[in-house]
Amino acid sequence: MPDWFNYVVDGMRMTSYGEAGNNASEAVMAGLTVVTGDLNAASGALDTSSSATVTQSTDKTTGVTANANSGQITTDNAALASNAQVTFTVSNSNVESTDVIVINHATTGYWIQAHNIRNGAFDIIIRNNSGGSLSDAVVFRFVVISKN
Repeated sequence: MPDWFNYVVDGMRMTSYGEAGNNASEAVMAGLTVVTGDLNAASGALDTSSSATVTQSTDKTTGVTANANSGQITTDNAALASNAQVTFTVSNSNVESTDVIVINHATTGYWIQAHNIRNGAFDIIIRNNSGGSLSDAVVFRFVVISKN
């Protein structure tokens, strides 16, 4: 196993569990710059300095606008039948077609995915995997990882 497997990055601290004298910390940190609120890597950037909070107004297919690098989206509480899925568009002027959208939620019974990423927008698929109808206002959190 390579020497760098003996290092753990924990928040802002790197701890070595290997032998003294290894230069893994320099290798790991070479392409990484941490500034308050931002994490920039040589291959892209994770910038959470701007955040948006939006709520759908009509149903789970209603598009929203969240012009920020991260944020929270709350869906409408319209019913979603068992095994049904819907898609809605998130308009976001910060998004480019080469970006990666990371999205998560903590509501039981749903599967979500960001897809169709394009300049100025991305889509979110919501699927009900519960086996019964659900009527939750699902809260998603997202972050844009930029290639540029």
